[in-house]
Amino acid sequence: MRRWSFAAAGLLFLHPLWSVQGESVRPVVAYIPLQPLETTPDAHLESVFEAALRQRLGQAGYVLTTRPEGLARISRGEARFAVGGYYSGTAARRSMYLQIFDPDRRIVIDALHWQSPEAMGIVLPAEEKDDPAVLADRLASRLILRITTNPNRRERPENIQEHLTGTPIFG
Repeated sequence: MRRWSFAAAGLLFLHPLWSVQGESVRPVVAYIPLQPLETTPDAHLESVFEAALRQRLGQAGYVLTTRPEGLARISRGEARFAVGGYYSGTAARRSMYLQIFDPDRRIVIDALHWQSPEAMGIVLPAEEKDDPAVLADRLASRLILRITTNPNRRERPENIQEHLTGTPIFG
């Protein structure tokens, strides 16, 4: 009996679909498009990242809605999570800073950032540099992992400290 309880609980955790009046409802993640931070806008980066995020979230059982007006305009109960962030530097020396929000409480609950090797002063040969689509997919995967492992939307202060308050976007 206990084995079946654990199996049922595992299935509920791994597959985030909820049933409402007999039909499945996929949880919504509101996407606040990436914003340039002390750099020129990069429409290609923004669209590649949004596409990767949309694909990865869909595979994880979520629906992505784009909300360019920001967190303040997301109604309570409209989305389970909200995701937004910033990027800086040039295409060759890129840094990205992402935040995950609880849209009901209007707070940051998790954060992560990524820097290209070149932004850290490491010079790579051309054949070892990743395509922007590959980097966007990798970063989207990390973001989805943070969302799916935090179904109760708990604050993760160690990640917020390391990836948000300890970065140039905070100061």
